[in-house]
Amino acid sequence: MIGGRRLLGVRWHRYKAIPRRLAEIEFGHREQPAYRPFYRFMRQPTAVEGVRRLKVENDPDLAWQIFDRVAWTNMDVQPDGRFYHAMLMCCKRCMPGKAPAVLDVAIRRDVPVDDDLFSAFIDGCSTASPPLVSVVLERYSKYGPRSHRVMSNVARFCRQARQPSAALFLLSDALSNDVLVSDRLLSTLAACCAEAQCPEAADTADHLLDLIRSKRISSHRNARVFVDLAETFLSQKRLDRIVPMLDVMESEGVPVPPRLYATLLSSFAEHDRVSEGLFVFQKMVDPGPGEISALIAAAGRCLELSALVSLHQHVQEKVDDELASALIVAYSDCDRLDLAERVFHDRCNVGAPGRATFNAVLDAYARHGLHQQALATFGQLKSAPVKSNQKTLALLLRSSSYAADLAGANAILHEFARTWDVRPNQEGTKYMIDLYGKAGDLDAAEKLATTPELRLSLLVAIGKHRDLARAERVFATIRSLKNAEPDLVTAYMVMMDLYAAVDRLRDVEHLRDELSARPVAEVPVRAMLLLDDRTVRFVSGDVDQDPILGDAHATMLQKLEGNGYNANLSVVTRKTSSGEEARRLVTRHACKLAVAYGLVTLPTDAPVVIACTQRMCADCHDAMKRLSALSKREIRIRDAVRHHRFYAGLCSCSDEW
Repeated sequence: MIGGRRLLGVRWHRYKAIPRRLAEIEFGHREQPAYRPFYRFMRQPTAVEGVRRLKVENDPDLAWQIFDRVAWTNMDVQPDGRFYHAMLMCCKRCMPGKAPAVLDVAIRRDVPVDDDLFSAFIDGCSTASPPLVSVVLERYSKYGPRSHRVMSNVARFCRQARQPSAALFLLSDALSNDVLVSDRLLSTLAACCAEAQCPEAADTADHLLDLIRSKRISSHRNARVFVDLAETFLSQKRLDRIVPMLDVMESEGVPVPPRLYATLLSSFAEHDRVSEGLFVFQKMVDPGPGEISALIAAAGRCLELSALVSLHQHVQEKVDDELASALIVAYSDCDRLDLAERVFHDRCNVGAPGRATFNAVLDAYARHGLHQQALATFGQLKSAPVKSNQKTLALLLRSSSYAADLAGANAILHEFARTWDVRPNQEGTKYMIDLYGKAGDLDAAEKLATTPELRLSLLVAIGKHRDLARAERVFATIRSLKNAEPDLVTAYMVMMDLYAAVDRLRDVEHLRDELSARPVAEVPVRAMLLLDDRTVRFVSGDVDQDPILGDAHATMLQKLEGNGYNANLSVVTRKTSSGEEARRLVTRHACKLAVAYGLVTLPTDAPVVIACTQRMCADCHDAMKRLSALSKREIRIRDAVRHHRFYAGLCSCSDEW
C-alpha cells in the first residue's frame, strides 16, 4: 500500500523506518550483517543507489521492495529511465511477469519511453513462460518508439516466441514512419514470413520483393533473405512470384545458392510448372539427377513435349538408369512411344539397364495396351543381371489385365513366387481383381478385396457385370469406412451408373444428394491438348476461355447429337437444380473441351492427343468413340488409368478401363 493505495495488484509498503521486529516479519531475516546495508537503503533511499542495487539483486521480493521504495518516494532527485531500465533487467533475470507493471509505473511517473527503456521492457517480457507477446504488442502500439532498434527487437521477440506472424505488421509500420529497413530488420522480417506460413506472410514477402525491385529498400545482397522469400512463396503455392524473384536477385547481384535452385526445381516439377522449371534448370550449373528426373516427369504429365525434348538434349551425355526411366515414362505419357523405345535402346547400348529402366519400359507398354511387347521386355529382363521386384510384377499384371490374359497372369504369379519369392503387393492384387472380374469370377475377385482401395476395384468389376445385389453390399462396406474418402466419388459413380442402367433413377438422385452432402473435396478435372508449338490447358466447365472454343464446342455437340448421342447424366456427382444444368456439366467436361478445340486447330491428318487428370467418365468415352468415327480422326487420350486410342468408333481398351 502507498498512502492507503494498491498499485497494479501488488501490495506495496511505506517505509519511514524499519524497526528490527518489522524487518524480521517482512523479510524473514534476523538482523544479520549482510542485510544491514539493505535496511539502511530502505530508510534513506536514493535513485542512484537503487540503480546500483537492482543491477545485482536476484531476490524478487527484495527487488520489488527496492523498486517500490524508490519509485514512490518523494526525493530531491527523482528516478529517471536508468532506474526503470535496471528494474526491467532485474525482471528479465528473476521475475519476467512483472515487466509490464514496471513499464506502466514509469509511464505514470512521466518517464520518457526511449529505445533503451522499451528494448529493456521487451527483454524483460522475453523470459516469461509463455512470452508476453500480446502485452508487448499492446504496449508497443501505445508507447513504443517507432525506431529501427525497437522494431527490430519486436520482430526478433515475436520470432523467438514462435509467433512470427505477429511481426508482419512491422513492415508497414516502418515504411509509414520512415524507418530504415536495415539488413538486420529485413532479415528478421523475411525469416518471419518463411516461418509464419500463412497468406499474410506471402503478402508481406511479395511487398518486400516489390520494395527491393523498386529500390525503395536495399536487399543488402543478402541471399538468405531471398531464400526465406522463396520458402514463403512456395509454402503458399505462389509459384508465379519465383521467376520475378530470381530476376531481382540477378539485378541485385545476389548469387542463387545451389540448394535454392534445387528446391525451386523440385517444387516447379511437383506442381507441373514445366516452363518455370525449365527456366530454373537452364540457370543451374550442375543440377542433380533427382531434380532433373522430377522435371522430366512433370513435362510428361503435362504433355510438354518440346520441353521434354529440350531436357533430353541437355542430359543426353549422362543418361543413367534414373534419367533413362524418367525419360521413358515421360515420352510414353506424351504418346511418343517411339522416343521412349529409342531411350531404352540407347541405354542398352551403353550397358545392361537396371531394374528401374526395365520397369519404366514395362509401364509404358502396359499403359498403351501392348501386352506382347511387355512380355518380350520381361524376357529381356530375365536374361539381364537384374532381380525383379513387386513393382515389376505389378506392371506385368497390369499389362495382363489390360489384355484380359488371366492365364498369363497366373503363370507370371507362379514364376515370380518360384524364381524370386515375390508376391503381389496391393497394386498387383488390384489388377488380379480386375482380371477375375473380366473373366466373370466375381467370387474369386471378392476374396482378394481386403482393403478400401481393393474393394473399389472389386466394385468397378462388379459394375461391369451389373450384379446389383453384390455391388450394393460392397458399396455399403466402402461407404462405412472412415479412411475411404479418396475412393468415395468413384464408388458413388459406379453405383449411380448401375442404378441408371436398371432404370432406378430415384436411387441415382438419392446417391447424388448423399454425395453432395458429404465433405468430399471436389478436385477440378483438367485436360491438356498437345499442339505443334504448345500445350493448351482446359478446365471442366470453362467453355469461354478461348473465343474459338465456344463455337467449336457447339458444333461438336451438334454433330454428336445428330449421331444419336444423349448425355449420360448418371456421371454427374453433385446435386443440380435441373436436368439442363446436369446436361451442361456433362457436355462441358474438360476432355470434350480439349477435343473440340483440337478438331478445329490441328491439321486434319494429325491425331488429337490429350491428357486428362482423372479417369475418363463413361459419357466422355462414348462421345470420343462417336467423334472418332464422325471426324475420321484418331483421338488419343491418356487418363489417370491408361492410354485410349479412339478410331473409327472403337477404342483400344475394348471399353474396359
